[in-house]
Amino acid sequence: MSAQGNNAQGDNAQGDNAQGGNAQDLAKSNKASAEIDKLMDEAWERALDRDPVTANRLGRTVDHLPIDETEEPIAQARKALGELAKVDLTTADRETRLSAAFLQDHLEQEVAEEDRNWYRFDVTPYYSMRLGFYRSDLPHLMDDYARAVEQIARKLDEQRARGIRIPSWATKIVIDTMQSHAEETAGNPLIDKAFTKIFEGLQQDAERNNNAVGIAQYDGGAKTYDGLIRLHTGLDKTAEEVHHIGLTEVDRLTQQIADELGITDEIAYRDALKADPASYAKDPADLERRYQAHLDRLTGVLDDVFEKLPEAPFAIRKLDDGLAGGLTYGYYEPPGNSGIGYYHYNGSDLPNRPLIQAASVMFHEGLPGHHLQLGRQLENKTLHPLRREQLDLPTFAIAGYHEGWAEYAAGLCKELGLYQDPIDHYGRLSSERFHAARLVVDTGLNVLGWSREQAAAYLARAGFLSPVEVESEILRYALDDPGQALAYHLGHWHIRELRAQHNGDLKHFHESILADGPMPLRLL
Repeated sequence: MSAQGNNAQGDNAQGDNAQGGNAQDLAKSNKASAEIDKLMDEAWERALDRDPVTANRLGRTVDHLPIDETEEPIAQARKALGELAKVDLTTADRETRLSAAFLQDHLEQEVAEEDRNWYRFDVTPYYSMRLGFYRSDLPHLMDDYARAVEQIARKLDEQRARGIRIPSWATKIVIDTMQSHAEETAGNPLIDKAFTKIFEGLQQDAERNNNAVGIAQYDGGAKTYDGLIRLHTGLDKTAEEVHHIGLTEVDRLTQQIADELGITDEIAYRDALKADPASYAKDPADLERRYQAHLDRLTGVLDDVFEKLPEAPFAIRKLDDGLAGGLTYGYYEPPGNSGIGYYHYNGSDLPNRPLIQAASVMFHEGLPGHHLQLGRQLENKTLHPLRREQLDLPTFAIAGYHEGWAEYAAGLCKELGLYQDPIDHYGRLSSERFHAARLVVDTGLNVLGWSREQAAAYLARAGFLSPVEVESEILRYALDDPGQALAYHLGHWHIRELRAQHNGDLKHFHESILADGPMPLRLL
């Protein structure tokens, strides 16, 4: 009796200790969750201050534009990294650990802006788009808009002082791009004066006869490109590794075209397509009809492979004429105040733009590509806004996730029987090969010593692009946004690798990719 009583007391003591341990672990977990939430909230507020267009879309009062505000956010990010390192995550739940990993990557990218910002030109087609968003979304801040243009002029001068200046071969498209912005506010003396200063500097760049290409031409540029690979793809790869993957993938897809379509003389096949009037849209309205016809074929097809589709509708609209010369295709705009996701398509130069890849473009930009993924992301209110909202800041290593998903989704449509037309089938495979070629050309131009002529010839063989499109692509890789084009096929490649390791059904795999929202691919 006595011994049994003692044993019973011992069992109770063990139970108390276990409960005490669980309680301590729970307290530690809750503390970690609260600390990560606080750091996420602070990073979110800092991001909104740097991205007033998103802040405005979310209903925040925006009373200023982010002008001369670079040093303080970097200092705050560095401080937050120190605080994050002190958080005990040993008993934290999965969601807290995932948010902590996401936050750490973002903060590291914020700190990297201290050097990286100087290699980014705010006058190129992609990076100058924010000026258009400021005008359309924040017209009450035109005094700040003038100061924002002045800041661009000052930054260009500082970049020149550092030996980082726009090469002569790129100045025409840059001047044309900025001219389109200047025309929108012509007559405002302060803004006109700031744009005049920009044009004077760009004209000096044009007269220097510097025809070098790529970020490695600048002191420290090659090291910066290493960081841009990690930023844009979310993966830890060297330029040489990315280049090799690209070469291998281009060869694979070329063989696939021959095996599946019986096309061995692609030059002759393309020439025939280019000569066929049916390959071209008559006008933007005709282009929209063709795009919509591809979208209509998705009805009822996606339910078998996706657990949930976004509630927001998807639509297409024409790209602003001022951006058409610098963007090869267009861009996707997530659902905003209108509640609709839009693809802004390039409706210029239609007689020289064969629409062989129209189906692939629509499935990439709309469903099951960007609109499905981003629509669901924005509708997922369980995610912290820092992980949910689409911010226009170069400090989130999620382009590989977004663009990789969109390319994976466009390729998935082949499995779903949506490229039965041989021309659509060729368009998809040639589009995928073009994105693989970007891995070769982007790394080649920026750090591996390729010339513009070498890059143009490679793109002409691997893609289905007009000379104008080839020119805008090379501008994009070598100057406008080095490394960003790697996100598409490398992200697609990585998601395919993950799928090959997945043991569940396709619907479950897709949900595992989409449910937690975007993240750097190395975390996926």
